[in-house]
Parts: sequence; structure tokens; C-alpha cells
Amino acid sequence: NYVFRRIDAVVTVNNSMTLRIREIQRTTVTIYNFPIADDLPEPIKDRRLATKVVWLGLLNSARGVSTIASAANLLPAGTIEVIGRCDDLRPNESGLTLLGTMSYREAVNRTADYAAGLATFSANDFHKEMFPIKLFEYMLMGLPIVASRFPKWERLAGNVRCAIFVDPDDPADIARAIKWIIDNPVEAREMGQRGRRLALENFSWSTEAEKLIRLYRFLLGLGKGDGEIESIDGFETAEAET
Repeated sequence: NYVFRRIDAVVTVNNSMTLRIREIQRTTVTIYNFPIADDLPEPIKDRRLATKVVWLGLLNSARGVSTIASAANLLPAGTIEVIGRCDDLRPNESGLTLLGTMSYREAVNRTADYAAGLATFSANDFHKEMFPIKLFEYMLMGLPIVASRFPKWERLAGNVRCAIFVDPDDPADIARAIKWIIDNPVEAREMGQRGRRLALENFSWSTEAEKLIRLYRFLLGLGKGDGEIESIDGFETAEAET
């Protein structure tokens, strides 16, 4: 609180944080960590890994590694692959294919080849409030998503039907969603196309960069007299969901 009152502005990564901090520091804005669309590969028409799905990024106990490993054991061997570090995996949880860490370029190029992306973060208060960047990376690459059934996530993407939302703590529910996507490639591809359109219009870094530049201009006093905002109220309200 001491620091917030003595600085000019605060940038947060979600609206829940913004709401709390604005009680102390009014000049608080949300800048989402959306990916840069041009850094990601275009959707692939004929995917080489069309019978597999991927978890991109760190996977550990807090994110539900045991549940995902259990889901893998309900599917044909090798269906779920993990690109990135995988911690806390017990010896009997051997259903996952662990590809380890790789460069970002290599990771996203491989990810674009899968049937779907996984974002089944375990249910806790922190996960329910945040938007992992992998959601938007999957969308921009045209992948359908198997994601946790969190209200904020469903509001984000549910209306365009680009994801199947599941109980993230139920291996059978996760496995059923994965099987449906693999067994229905035409419908799954349409899901991915809808998600890509949604992300290009709303969830790429270009929209957030504009907000950040406006904040800098506001702090430098460059908004007055040239059509730019003159107060922080010109920013997206903290209550709005993205």
C-alpha cells in the first residue's frame, strides 16, 4: 500500500488485481499478456500430429499434472504430449509423452501440428481468475482447446464455441473431450477457425500495446489538447471482462 500510493501508475495482468489496487492507486490499468500474432505459425491444414493433443508450457502439481496423467491413461498411448518442463510427476504416472523444453519458435511450430491444445488447469481461486497465455496461443494457431470449466474462461471463449470446457479435476471428463476432438476432425477444425478469428480481433498483443502507449502518454501529459485522453477514465474500466 505504501508503494502504490507513491508511484504514478500500476499495470496489472488481470481485472481482479486492478479492482483491488485501484482502491489505493486510481491510475491502475489492466494490460493482458496476449501473444504477438506474427510470432506464431499460421494454422496448418494437414496436421502431422492429428491424433495427439499438447500441453504447452510448465506442467506441475499445482496445474494438475496428476489429473492429466490419469486422463492420458484412459486414451491410446502417446495421445497427450507435453512441451516444456514437467515437474511432480510420480513414477506410476507414465501416460504422458514428455518432450522437454525447446526454443519458443520450435515449440510453437510443433504445437501448430496437434489436434488440440490443453489448458486444464486445476480448480483453485488463482487459476479461476487468470487467463493463461497458452489459451490465446492455441487460438491464434487455429487449435481447438480443451480447457477448465471456469466461468471467466467460458465467458471469454464459450460463445464462439472454440473450446470444450471440462472439469479439470476429472480425468474421464478430460479424456472424453480429447477423444471427441480427435474423432471429429472437421468439427474440431471449425472450432479452431472460430477461435483464431476471435483471438485476432480481441486477444493479440496489438490491442494491449495501444493501451500501454495511451498510459505512457497520459503519464507524460501528452493527451491534453490533441484528442487523447485527459484522465485515467479513458481506459477500459476494471469491471469489464475481456
